[in-house]
Amino acid sequence: FTQAMLESDLGDMDRALELLEGLLQRDRTRLGDHPYVALDLAQIASLRSQRGEFEIAKALFDEALGMQRRLLPPGHPEIATTLDNQAGNHGRMRQFELALGCLKEALEIRAANLPADHPALLTSRNKFAVQLHGLGRVAEAEQEYRAVMELVRRKFGTHPDTAACLYRVACAVRDQDRLPEARELAEQSLAMY
Repeated sequence: FTQAMLESDLGDMDRALELLEGLLQRDRTRLGDHPYVALDLAQIASLRSQRGEFEIAKALFDEALGMQRRLLPPGHPEIATTLDNQAGNHGRMRQFELALGCLKEALEIRAANLPADHPALLTSRNKFAVQLHGLGRVAEAEQEYRAVMELVRRKFGTHPDTAACLYRVACAVRDQDRLPEARELAEQSLAMY
């Protein structure tokens, strides 16, 4: 697995895919229906998606999720991770509503299992808000951006992460034609850097 990820990072997607498919075959033979096999499938799906092979990736993500749902306890973090990656594949396929559904489910899993200010939960909430924003559901996105910003502000105070969150709020406000407020928020964000 590590060698495959290294090959991928070095840009040799063919070699990475070859290594991961070999690992999948070995794990299927040795383990049968097992969470490691689901992880192998999800990793291959991610590589296929990066290569633009979206339909193949979708089928692999679906198989991985089906296996994870059968074998892992409800709310397991691996399910949330696979849902996040499936959302990315849907996004690349321009299936934005499907992507939003995956992100929402991943967010629900993390919200049920992590403290409100946990980085993984904050990232999940932000991805969900970005997807809402992209779908034109800007008021909902603004609400989520603001909630994330407040949690980040409480955790870090004046910090680049807080500034980035504040800037996302400013963009959502701008996209609702509240320009003076957007300008003020953007200036506050820039002052934090």
